[in-house]
Amino acid sequence: MSELEAQFEALLNRAEVLGVEGIPDYVREFAFDTDRKWRFDFAWPWPRMKVAVELEGGILSDGPSGHRSKGGVLRDIEKYNRAAELGWRVLRYSIVDVRDRPLQTLEQIERVIGERTPRRGLAGADV
Repeated sequence: MSELEAQFEALLNRAEVLGVEGIPDYVREFAFDTDRKWRFDFAWPWPRMKVAVELEGGILSDGPSGHRSKGGVLRDIEKYNRAAELGWRVLRYSIVDVRDRPLQTLEQIERVIGERTPRRGLAGADV
């Protein structure tokens, strides 16, 4: 687990303390396409929800990163397009979001999950 992933997980785990209560339990390193062995850093993979978070640490680092190379960028594009094709909503965050805008980041995740979570009608059916 990268330092950014550890910081983000700590943020998720204290969401309720920060007043953000609409984020359910998550799955780490969720394999969403087993043919390509693609994974999301964090995911809420339940049917009709399909929300994922990808942390983009390499794009802001001074060190070497596969995500900043031409091949890395092209692989990421292919990965995110495949995720969209499979019905996923992928949110991408950097260290700036996690460190400097934690509440806004959590609230955005909460909103997106809320938009994709079925509501129950009077008879218990999804609406």
